[in-house]
Amino acid sequence: MNPGKIKAEWQDLRDRLHKEAVAEKCAQRAILDLSREYMARPAAEREIIDSTLAEWVLSDNESVRFDALALIYEYEIISTLPTLRQLLERLEKSTAPSAPYEMAKVMRIIGKLTANGLASPD
Repeated sequence: MNPGKIKAEWQDLRDRLHKEAVAEKCAQRAILDLSREYMARPAAEREIIDSTLAEWVLSDNESVRFDALALIYEYEIISTLPTLRQLLERLEKSTAPSAPYEMAKVMRIIGKLTANGLASPD
């Protein structure tokens, strides 16, 4: 298993699904397809994909962040907590109009991941 290859394939898949969904004017389809693909992957590959999602969390592209946050929330990807906290700090300093809304979303995700003993709140 080549982590670099899996990461590149996952990025290409996300880009292709996003372009197709936009062309069909059905943007939500991309995340649904990405979610199905995530679950179809073996656990060892999902670990590599999880690290890719953590990288996407810090992307300047809101669409990429949206996809990462959706999958992290859906599949409770605890390994992304440090990166989620980094994004939260970045959003706290942001003057972008969407920052407060994205901050609230990130806080909900962190809350879900740290609830019920899934992960430490630190």
